[in-house]
Amino acid sequence: DPNSGDGRFRSVDVVADGAGSAIDFTSLTTFADIYAGSTTNENLDSSLTAKNGGAVNSPLLQTLNGVNLVLDGTGTLPIAALKTANFGHLTLSGAGKTYAFSGLTNLDGNSVLVSGGAVAQFPALTSYTNTTAFNFQTRVLQATGAGSRLDLQNITSITNGGNYDTHLLVQALA
Repeated sequence: DPNSGDGRFRSVDVVADGAGSAIDFTSLTTFADIYAGSTTNENLDSSLTAKNGGAVNSPLLQTLNGVNLVLDGTGTLPIAALKTANFGHLTLSGAGKTYAFSGLTNLDGNSVLVSGGAVAQFPALTSYTNTTAFNFQTRVLQATGAGSRLDLQNITSITNGGNYDTHLLVQALA
């Protein structure tokens, strides 16, 4: 990820889609997109997606920054080693699928979208700060649809962002 130049409207997208498709990131510990994370539509999140039998082998991945992690219950991507996910999204779906982010202790500035009957659990998470880099930013922690659940039961504090027109939406929608 370059530290100079015009980084708008660009992303790094990693997708394993289809039975037998696999990406081997066995040594990857950090996936960061330095310009992602705003909601102005010019700062795109990079993405990491496993679906339709595809697999992303990343057992050491601990940090996501500016990344949309997309799991629909049909692919494989280990999440147990994740400790930090900032300024991106977790987009989780799949009827009856439970995503246990057991090691994740920092979710600041990230949106979490759970749908389609999936459950997302964050047992090690005790606080959430809507860290913002720009004005006019909205983050969403949301469970949508029957059976969908966002388990944030160990959170003891929530702090909103410090920039102008910053919003945090925490929602459970039928």
